[in-house]
Amino acid sequence: MESEELIMIVMTGAGPNARRVRIVKGHEYIINPLNPKDMKNRGRHVIAVKAELYTPRHDNADYVLRATYLDNRKSGRVDMSVLESVDPADNLPVDR
Repeated sequence: MESEELIMIVMTGAGPNARRVRIVKGHEYIINPLNPKDMKNRGRHVIAVKAELYTPRHDNADYVLRATYLDNRKSGRVDMSVLESVDPADNLPVDR
């Protein structure tokens, strides 16, 4: 069995809205921003490919995720803070 390649553990939000997600290469995630007004790509499913260094058009992140969208099989960049895992094992408890 091949070992999983951990990309990053991401902590998002504060208080009751906080979530911590383990980002692993090849795992499936749903784009679900905490901000209810942020509708861009909400609900789309992606597969994690790799982390890329921050570029100026992505704010508040040192790295972004290179991912493959499952609905059209195209590759794109996703802010890791908007991801929610499909696999419950990747949704980690938040230390309070």
